[in-house]
Amino acid sequence: ICTSPCQNGGNCTAPSVCTCPTTFNGSVCEFR
Repeated sequence: ICTSPCQNGGNCTAPSVCTCPTTFNGSVCEFR
């Protein structure tokens, strides 16, 4: 569903939308 896989344990919840763990952010959870 996501064009880019979510990193750091994030889950894809919508097209191109990652839901990230609370310690991560960014479009694919790439930032701590």
